[in-house]
Amino acid sequence: MVFVFPLPRIVLFPGTTQPLNIFEPRYVEMVNDAIEQDREIALVQIEPAGEMASRGVLGRIRSVAGCGKVQLLERRPDGTMLILLRATRKVRLDQAIETTKPYLMAEVTTIPETVDLEPGYQFYLHRLLKELDGWLERNVPVPKRRAEFIDDMLSDEVRVNTACTLLIEDADWLQKLLEIDSLAVRLKTAAALLETSAASH
Repeated sequence: MVFVFPLPRIVLFPGTTQPLNIFEPRYVEMVNDAIEQDREIALVQIEPAGEMASRGVLGRIRSVAGCGKVQLLERRPDGTMLILLRATRKVRLDQAIETTKPYLMAEVTTIPETVDLEPGYQFYLHRLLKELDGWLERNVPVPKRRAEFIDDMLSDEVRVNTACTLLIEDADWLQKLLEIDSLAVRLKTAAALLETSAASH
């Protein structure tokens, strides 16, 4: 059972973190409950058609999502928060749980991923990391910070998924990439997208 946080353009890939500014009262309550209960939050993309139909109904939200644990960065005097959501797993939302709370909860099933990259995929990884280096040079002006960011990516899974998060702009493609269960296929697909500039910054 997890908390459900629907957002229109963001996904949470395995092995990544997502900063979130929490200000809407029902989600402030949800994050506080997640911290108190040490429970995961599923960051779920809203379907392009619109919002959820009603509280307690999964409605128009994607069925595959990333789950994460909350790290509280800042709690402001008005109760709003800045948090990091640290991915723990990828899940499929099975059914909504009826509660008296103003937010959604759901039963989920963990979706396993194949994360090994065969030698033939190193070419695609090199291309993706080159794009990521360019993004960092444009967006992180301090060389030491760029080096620390790169050093913190300790596995191919983290490298590929971080690159997808930062480089792919199109929300539909982000969700499609998340729904791919093979890291190798995700890598090859992301590299092709960036090569054609179909979804890149």
